[in-house]
Amino acid sequence: MEQSVVERQASKTVEQHFVRTLINDFQFAPRLAEAVLAEAQASLMAVGQEPGGGQIRMVLSRRQAGAGRALGEVPSIEVRWTVNAGAEDQEVLQRYGRVALRRVRIQRLLEEALEQGGLRRKKIWP
Repeated sequence: MEQSVVERQASKTVEQHFVRTLINDFQFAPRLAEAVLAEAQASLMAVGQEPGGGQIRMVLSRRQAGAGRALGEVPSIEVRWTVNAGAEDQEVLQRYGRVALRRVRIQRLLEEALEQGGLRRKKIWP
């Protein structure tokens, strides 16, 4: 009897409601519904992967994606960018000024993107 109470409580979670909605309303197979839940949690919540101070998460095109395809068709990857390196950036600002700091930051963002397998695709205005 104790087991059935635990099972009923586990079935009342938000995650299980989401899975049941996918199964019942959208006719997903149970395994597919579980996979969609896992991907949604990994993409949207990024549990344990919050960026540190001065960092942001950014979705970029994968470096191997190549050119000539629509952005929606290009494989992407999530990377962490260090926008503010704290004391290091302050030292550059004090010694060399704002222009140098901007150049250092841009260089750091490009290096971090490449190291993590991403490449920022330039959007060209029509």
